[in-house]
Amino acid sequence: MYGKMTCADYGFECNFVIEVNSQDSLEQFGMHMTQIHGIDYPKESLMSSVYPVLCMP
Repeated sequence: MYGKMTCADYGFECNFVIEVNSQDSLEQFGMHMTQIHGIDYPKESLMSSVYPVLCMP
């Protein structure tokens, strides 16, 4: 299972897109959000956001 997460999903005008298929990709998304957008999302928040993405058909 995998899905895509984008900064646009979080309201940013940013073209960053990542295929979420592992813990590493989730951490990469979190690092991008912190480094580029200055927002530190807790890991649990990202996990709850990505779960519905992973469950999409």
